[in-house]
Amino acid sequence: MQRMEELLAQIKAVDLSNGAQEPEEEVKDGETVVGIMPDDLKKFFVVRGKLIDEMNLKCEEVSRRLTEIFAELMPNLSEIIGTSTSELLEQLDPEDLFFLQLHELDLMWMDIVNRLFWYAVKETFPQTAITYDNIAIRKGWQIVTCESKQESEFISDKIAERLAEIFAVLLN
Repeated sequence: MQRMEELLAQIKAVDLSNGAQEPEEEVKDGETVVGIMPDDLKKFFVVRGKLIDEMNLKCEEVSRRLTEIFAELMPNLSEIIGTSTSELLEQLDPEDLFFLQLHELDLMWMDIVNRLFWYAVKETFPQTAITYDNIAIRKGWQIVTCESKQESEFISDKIAERLAEIFAVLLN
């Protein structure tokens, strides 16, 4: 519950008067503007963006730390291939295991925040709720639907890419 309360407090505390947090990308061909974000969603967008940036930094830290941990555990990182997750976790000291557990909770929280944000967008713009199009936010706080997932603002893709990078480092 504490994280939810903190999220709401962060959203309420955002100052939109400087306009610096507004998305810079213009509406593209093939996108349809469905509306302009209200201030509460703008604030949520700003907080979500800061959380994404923080998570990216944490993922870099986790990648470095995992590399160090497994380099100590197994001088030849190729030995990790075929080792079950539970076997690897058993080899960690309690501090490192706790570090990874906290990171997993952070990833779960980021996913929840992202889903809540997009739910709030769809709730505010119900015409986007049942559609195969993806949703993005453009300059002027415009909500657009677009034909391609690549054009949308999905954090899950960024997290998946970052995790793939981490495991690539571990397995090489």
